[in-house]
Amino acid sequence: FGFRLSVFTYEQCLTWSCNDVTHWLQSLNPHFINYADAFSRAAIDGSALLFALTPQRLAQLGVADEKHRQTMLRRIEKLKKNVSSNFYKQFG
Repeated sequence: FGFRLSVFTYEQCLTWSCNDVTHWLQSLNPHFINYADAFSRAAIDGSALLFALTPQRLAQLGVADEKHRQTMLRRIEKLKKNVSSNFYKQFG
């Protein structure tokens, strides 16, 4: 996957592996690679990234820095909007 792209298709995000999520995290901020092991151990794949992460869950995963959590959640919301938009264009 080219993680510099700003829009992903519905299928791409939902089928991301844990490794793909790790690469996406690192594309947001190189320091986010520090969370990769926790995300992998918790089996955070594309589906979990889009639909299961909350501020509390991120804290449980070791994302203690509030700014890091906010950044991740903002970018996840952006992914959801892109996914929803592409989904409705394709299937709506």
